[in-house]
Amino acid sequence: MTIRQREKDNEPYYALAVNGVAVAGTSPERFDAVLSDSIHPACAGNGSLYSLEYFRLIRDRLEPGGIASMWLPTYFLTPDNFGAILKAFSEVFPHVAVWYEPSTLNAFTIVTGKIEDPVWDPEQLARAFSHPQIRDDLASLDIKGPADLLAMLIATEADLAPWLNDIPSHTDDRPRVEYQSGRLLDRNETWLQNFPILLDLRPSAPAAEYMAALSSEEQERATVLYEERAGVLKFHQQLLAERLAALSRQALP
Repeated sequence: MTIRQREKDNEPYYALAVNGVAVAGTSPERFDAVLSDSIHPACAGNGSLYSLEYFRLIRDRLEPGGIASMWLPTYFLTPDNFGAILKAFSEVFPHVAVWYEPSTLNAFTIVTGKIEDPVWDPEQLARAFSHPQIRDDLASLDIKGPADLLAMLIATEADLAPWLNDIPSHTDDRPRVEYQSGRLLDRNETWLQNFPILLDLRPSAPAAEYMAALSSEEQERATVLYEERAGVLKFHQQLLAERLAALSRQALP
């Protein structure tokens, strides 16, 4: 899906649902955001939407200040394959963020990438949270301000780098995700493997480059929420382990 802002009315954007590879590879049009949503990379044919080459294509179709976003599941992906996709994305986008929405135990992350600084523009952030439609949509997820959003940040490119250093990028020439993760029979085992990896990468304090876009009041709130979120994430890890253990006992003859 591609998104471009409207310039002549009060709508915040218009969205165009398309074949991402086809548009990115052939269209000269540029967009404010390009989203890949709910397409599992281990399924046949989907790996091309998670490759180094595709990420380069969408980078070249972004407007200045634009953002790329992908849905990246933690289930049915080996840790190496999960990391390979993140490595490819990080090779293309200097600024990477992995987000986790904690209202329930989620089996997926959202990964965003930007080319230019800043990662958060204070004026754009304030404008977004003041727009009625956006504000109401975010409020439905209990996101009342930027601090609530920042609490969902798991890792940035700096946090990911030590883990990804020795993992090769996922490419079209070597589409190993479809061949390796596509053979998995247990959906949940890799979920339990990948989730703790992400939690171990999460730093103890919110990323400074995101905090810089917040008012002093929101910075204080972000610090408190971020610390509280650590407990929620640990609870989710424990809950996941208990659920999978229960499923394993049920599967026993």
